[in-house]
Amino acid sequence: MMIKFLPLYLLSACCLLSCAANIASHTPALPSTHDIRLSILSTTDLHGHIEALPTIAGYINNLRAARAQDGGGVVVLDGGDMFQGELASNLNEGATVIEAYNQIAYSAVTVGNHEFDFGPLGPAVIPKAGDNPRGALHARAKQAHFPFLAANTVDKHSGKTLLHPDIVPSTIINVQGIRVGLVGVMTLEATQSIPIPVFEGLALTPLAQAINTQARLLRDKARAVRAQGATVVIAVAHAGGSCQHFDNADDLSSCDQQAEIFQVARALEPGLVDAIVAGHTHQKVAHRVNGIPIIQAGKNGETLARLDLLVNAETAK
Repeated sequence: MMIKFLPLYLLSACCLLSCAANIASHTPALPSTHDIRLSILSTTDLHGHIEALPTIAGYINNLRAARAQDGGGVVVLDGGDMFQGELASNLNEGATVIEAYNQIAYSAVTVGNHEFDFGPLGPAVIPKAGDNPRGALHARAKQAHFPFLAANTVDKHSGKTLLHPDIVPSTIINVQGIRVGLVGVMTLEATQSIPIPVFEGLALTPLAQAINTQARLLRDKARAVRAQGATVVIAVAHAGGSCQHFDNADDLSSCDQQAEIFQVARALEPGLVDAIVAGHTHQKVAHRVNGIPIIQAGKNGETLARLDLLVNAETAK
């Protein structure tokens, strides 16, 4: 793949307010008439802070207008932990967040550890005999107009991925004729915080292994049936890192070098994954590791992360 990476952005709420109205006129011109600009936007660790979403939605709408003008497209993703933290979300087990995400038209979200917090449907957190231990999560996935991704959450006995019609390991979406593959994974730390009865029967596999497997499947489809395979593959991970400076995407000196998502990026097979959307640590990342751009948007809707990819419409590179 020879996709050209444009600057990675971390946009604070105040920046969103000031620049959203003018984004169409300030978006840089495309380098080539054959290039399609894909703007990848990410939230993560919202934790029910729905009060932040109107500002984020305004920015997204303006960016969609800008991409409509230049023939590009927008992909909106979330790195997990949408729920748990604010009363407006907790009272209905995350339904308010999903309704807002439906209105914004998210492309996909990955399942984070706090998506399991509500346990079965209803006020009980710990399932009783006969309860679906993950009933609340399943209800939110069914409510969503977009897929929930969980590639490394598997049945402990069969090894099959989390079995539910609306929770899938990966998916492909079509954005302006570009097929974008999305695969979601969750931190191995999740088992330390999810109530054991809710996670009963499940296990987590290594993140890089799951991403590599799904990315190969997405790329294999391209070789077998070219029109149905993914040109771009993005990993959406509820696993993250931490950096302090963002003026140079290739300077990792201010970052936690041993962060989980950095280790994942280093373990990915070359050429399989074009970008990573991260989460979980409540920190920010806008850097390249092992040649792969990683964006992570902090927490509570305070920041929106953006990465632009240019894809050549003629060569699909």
